[in-house]
Amino acid sequence: MSATNTLVGGLIGYAIAFPVIAVVMGRDMSRWIKRAHKLAAQSDIALPGLLAGRVARFLRNEYLLSQLVLVPTVPLFSAAYVAGDAYPHQDWTEWFPRILAGLPLYLIVMFFAISRWPRWKASGDHRVSHLGSLPIRQAFTSAEYTAVVSGVVLSAALGALGLRYVAAPAAWWLVCAAILAAAFAAWRYAAVSLMNRPSSASDAIELAWDDMLRFRRVRGFTAAAAWAPAALLYLVDFTMWSAFSYRLSVWPFIAPVAVCLVLAWAFRQGRQLWRRAWLEGDAGG
Repeated sequence: MSATNTLVGGLIGYAIAFPVIAVVMGRDMSRWIKRAHKLAAQSDIALPGLLAGRVARFLRNEYLLSQLVLVPTVPLFSAAYVAGDAYPHQDWTEWFPRILAGLPLYLIVMFFAISRWPRWKASGDHRVSHLGSLPIRQAFTSAEYTAVVSGVVLSAALGALGLRYVAAPAAWWLVCAAILAAAFAAWRYAAVSLMNRPSSASDAIELAWDDMLRFRRVRGFTAAAAWAPAALLYLVDFTMWSAFSYRLSVWPFIAPVAVCLVLAWAFRQGRQLWRRAWLEGDAGG
C-alpha cells in the first residue's frame, strides 16, 4: 500500500471511528464519574457530589478532544512510516530525516493543543485566586524531572542514531538540530503558558481543582513531549535496523516494556505536588 493510500484510508477510518467513540464514550457518564473519583483519590483532593458531574464532564471532553486530534495524527505518521518502508534501502535514506525533522515540533504543537481545552471554569461570577507565577520545575519531583530529561536525551540520541544509520548529509544534521532546539523553545513557552494561566474558580474547592488540573496538564504535556518522540523514533530505528540487517531480536520488544514500567512508577510520585504549591501560595499571600 502506498503512503497516499495509507493516509487516505487512515483519515477515512478515523473520521468514521471518532463519531462512534464520541457517542459511546460520551453518553456513559457513570464511567466518567468513576474516573473523577479515582482522580480525586490519586490527587488527594475532595470531590463533593455537586462537583462530581462537572469534573466528569471535564474529563470526558478532555478525552474526546485527544481522540479528535488523533484523526489526522495517526494517518500522517503511518503514511510517513510506509513511505520510508525499508525496501529498498534508499527509501529510508530519504524519509528518515524528514520524519525526524517534523516529528518533535509537530508532537509538541499537538500535545499543547490538547492541553488548551477544555478549561476549568468558575461556576459563578465571583472569582478567587491565589497562585502567582510558578516555575515549571515545581510540578515535578526529582525522579520525574530526571525521567523527563532522560526522554529528551533519548529522543536526541535515537534521532542521531537514525541519521548516522542512513548516512544523512551534514545539512540534515543541522536542520534536525535546529528543529530540536525550536521544539524545546516551543515546549517551554507552552508549559509556562499552561502553568501560569489565570485561575478560574468561585470558591476554595473549585480553586483547588483548578490548581490540580493545571499541574496535571503541565505534567502530562511535558512527559508526552519528552517521551513520545523517543517512542516513535525507537520504532522507526528498530524497523530500519531489522530491515537492513535481516535479523529480529526479542530485546527491542522487552526494553520499551521495562521503560514504561519505570516511567509509570516515576510519574506516580508527583500527583499531589499541586497541594504543596497551593499551600505555599496561600502562605505567600
